[in-house]
Amino acid sequence: MSQPVILALSLLAASSTAQEEPACRVDPSPYLEMEVDAFDQSETGWRGIARQRCYAEAADLIGLYVADRVEPDDRLFGQLVWHQAQMEAHAGDYDAALPLFRQSRAINIADGHTADILMADASIAFLEGDIDALHAARTALLDLPEPDGFADTIARFRENYPDRPPPTWPLNLNIFDRLIACFGYSYEVAYAGRCETAETGADE
Repeated sequence: MSQPVILALSLLAASSTAQEEPACRVDPSPYLEMEVDAFDQSETGWRGIARQRCYAEAADLIGLYVADRVEPDDRLFGQLVWHQAQMEAHAGDYDAALPLFRQSRAINIADGHTADILMADASIAFLEGDIDALHAARTALLDLPEPDGFADTIARFRENYPDRPPPTWPLNLNIFDRLIACFGYSYEVAYAGRCETAETGADE
């Protein structure tokens, strides 16, 4: 998706008439006026669209925003690429998600973010149906040493968020475990760890 655009949206099921409204509707104009932190991190940005399970629309909006507003040297460029990949995967468009996950992986290699590289490896392995590669990524994650200052980070987290469980090292291990436990289901189901209640591996 080198030139992302907002796609025509799916019409609601039922009796399909010309008067029916789309299930998901996105006007990109106000989003393109947002500052990058708000667009990526707040519910007023793409996340609010994703919460409605309008994943394809969220992916297209991120792609449009990146093309219009974000340079490759921006500190959030790689993060936005990652989120676009996730939204494509949630939408079930693995052909679109895979090159974005690989792009994110390359960015993290350049930045030396090993844990994020392994997260990309796990995601790619899941989408490609390679359970051995998925297990290998998890094993490599467990072998990563705890970074300097992590204990201080946890202490600050406990102080700022006393009612929330603090992160543990390695980060995102629960996501790896969900992808393995729900291997063969859709990415949306597996990422949320909902395969025990899903009837099939297809997108809901």
